[in-house]
Amino acid sequence: MSYKELILSRLQIPSEGNLVLAFSGGSDSLALLSLLPSERTMAVYVNHNIRSQEELEREIELNRRNAERFCIPFEVLHIERGRVEELAREGRMGIEAAARRLRYALLSKVEASYILTAHHLDDQVETFLMRISSCSPVYSLEGIRYCDGRIIRPLLNVPKSWIMGYLDEQGLEYSSDSTNSDLSYERNRIRHLVLPFLTDGQKDLISCICRNAGLLRRKGKEIILFRNPGFVFFSFDDYSAAPVWWREKAVFDINHYFGYAKRLSRNEFSKIDAFLLDKSVSHVETSRFSIFKRHGMIRFFSPAFHFVTVFDPSGTFVPGFFLSAKEDNGGDLKMLCIDFSCVQGTLVLRTDRLLDEIELKEGIKRISELKKEYGIPYCYVLEDKEGLVAVLSSFLGGRDRLSRRFLGKKGLYVAAERMDEGKKIFSSTFSYN
Repeated sequence: MSYKELILSRLQIPSEGNLVLAFSGGSDSLALLSLLPSERTMAVYVNHNIRSQEELEREIELNRRNAERFCIPFEVLHIERGRVEELAREGRMGIEAAARRLRYALLSKVEASYILTAHHLDDQVETFLMRISSCSPVYSLEGIRYCDGRIIRPLLNVPKSWIMGYLDEQGLEYSSDSTNSDLSYERNRIRHLVLPFLTDGQKDLISCICRNAGLLRRKGKEIILFRNPGFVFFSFDDYSAAPVWWREKAVFDINHYFGYAKRLSRNEFSKIDAFLLDKSVSHVETSRFSIFKRHGMIRFFSPAFHFVTVFDPSGTFVPGFFLSAKEDNGGDLKMLCIDFSCVQGTLVLRTDRLLDEIELKEGIKRISELKKEYGIPYCYVLEDKEGLVAVLSSFLGGRDRLSRRFLGKKGLYVAAERMDEGKKIFSSTFSYN
C-alpha cells in the first residue's frame, strides 16, 4: 500500500463547505494541501515576521508555486513585526504561544465553513508529553482535538513518517522553518530528542490515551463559575458532585481569571480541593486566594490590593470608582450618596486595617466584625480626620455602609431621578482597570 493510500485511510476531510487551510508551506501542510478538493479550498499563509525577511520571502514564493501546482488560491496575511514578541511579554507566554494566538485570531476572520490545520499524530504525542511532564490537569490530557469549533485537523491520526514518505513519493518540495530546530523550545526538544525513540504503534497508544481523556471530559457537568470584579463564586453542591477533572478545571480557571501566569501545582490543587469538599471548614487562606463558604456557595477572592489614595473632596468623582444604582423598597432607583460638605479635611481611600472601626446607626462596629458578617477577606474604606466615612464592600458581595454622622445629614441615598447635577456622588462599584 502506498503512503498516499495509508494517509487517505485515516484522513478526515469535511464532505462539504468551503475550506481554508492554514498553509505554512512545511511538510505537513503541503501534504494536506495536495489532498484537499481544490474547488472549495483556499490556502492562507500567516507571516509572523519573526524570522529574516530573506527567509520569509523565499518561503512565501515556494508556497505560492505549490498552491498554483494544485490549483488552489493562495493568500498571505501579515502580523506586524515585533507584535509577537510584544504579546509574549505582555501575556507572559512563550514566543510560540504568542504566535499561535495571533495566527488563529487572523484566521478566524477569514470567511469559510472550516479552518483546517495540518496537526498530525506526532504533534498529538508531543502535546501529551509536554502536558504530562508539566503536571497539567487531567482534563487537558485530551491534547489536540480533531474538531474545535470551525477548526478541523484532518491529519490528526496520521503519523509523521507517513507524511514524509508521501512527500518523497510525490516529489514535493516543502519549506523548512529555521525555528523548528531551535532546542530552546520545549516542543522541539521533545520532537528531536524523544519522538525518534517511539514507534508509530506506541504513538497510536498515546493517541488512545488522549481520546480516553476526551471521553472522561464529557462525563459529568462543567462547574458554572460566576465572575465579579472582586471575586468568583460557584455552588458547593455542584462542586462536590462533579468529577475531579471538572473540579480541577474550575480551580485552574479561577487561577487564570485572577491573572496568575504560573499554573497551580498538583499539590496546591489537592490542598484546595480537600478544603472545598470539607463541610466543617468555612474559610481558608492560600498563597493565591482567600476562600469562603457561605450559604451553599464557595467564593474565591484574590489577595487584597493594598493602597492609600488621598484626594481633594472638592473633586466630583473618586478615580477608579463609578456610580452604582439600587432599588429601595418602593422600587425607586437609588444611589449611594455622600455629602462632601460634611467631610472634615482631606479624604483618604485605602484598604481596611486591623483596628478600623466605624460609628453606624446601631453603634460603633469593628470592620473585622463586618467582614466576618459579610464573609469577605478585606474591604476598602473612606476616611477623613474625624474617622471612617464609609465602608465599601458591595463589589465583594458585602454591603456599603456610611458613618452615622453622614446619616444624620440624611446623606444615605438620593433618588436618581431627583439628583442635583451639582451634588457629589460616590459609589463603591470598584474597577480594576
